[in-house]
Amino acid sequence: MNIERNFREIFGNIDVDPYKETALRFLPGTIKVLFIAESPPFPPPFDPITKEYNDDWSYFYRYENHRSNFLRQKFSLAIYYRTFANPKDFLDLFCEDGYFLIDAVEYPINKIEINKNLIKLNRKGEVDTKEREKIIHFEAENCLNDRIEEWINKTKGTNLKDLKIIIIKVPVFDALMLTENPFKDYYDKSIYNVLNEDPIPFPMSPFDKVFISKIRKLLSL
Repeated sequence: MNIERNFREIFGNIDVDPYKETALRFLPGTIKVLFIAESPPFPPPFDPITKEYNDDWSYFYRYENHRSNFLRQKFSLAIYYRTFANPKDFLDLFCEDGYFLIDAVEYPINKIEINKNLIKLNRKGEVDTKEREKIIHFEAENCLNDRIEEWINKTKGTNLKDLKIIIIKVPVFDALMLTENPFKDYYDKSIYNVLNEDPIPFPMSPFDKVFISKIRKLLSL
């Protein structure tokens, strides 16, 4: 595979096992609604250059991190109309109700520490939005369907025919639903039941109210 297209290698072949292990603790017996977001927050658990462990790494399912997880908080408000003092209480309920969240890309793509010359950055030094779409499309072409199947197979009773999917964030929706790729192919063949017909913005102010409103409407809350 050409290095210019191997984004996993460009980002340093980041170890994604910690994300999987952390999420597995809150995998429902039956996934009713699968949320697909963009990628985990930066920095990753292990530095791609030094390989040193970052004890303060953040992730949707890592309640041990004491920093506030923005996406988790907004999901809490959207689905349960409140926040939780203990994030584990939210994650337990989220799991109990059949909700599960994965990322279109398993490793952080908002920032990069190595091979910066191979990735287009914005003025803030973060990975450009259009570049993220390319990365998401790359993952969709290569492994996203397999990862979805892998998570489903780990559950006891998830039926793909009954599974509802909601895609979070504009670049993710555009890359998965507006371009030709295996994920879109499954949607076109009615294998995937994607509920949102247009993008749902990341819930950063002032778009948090739109996020909450759209999630509630799609889930009929």
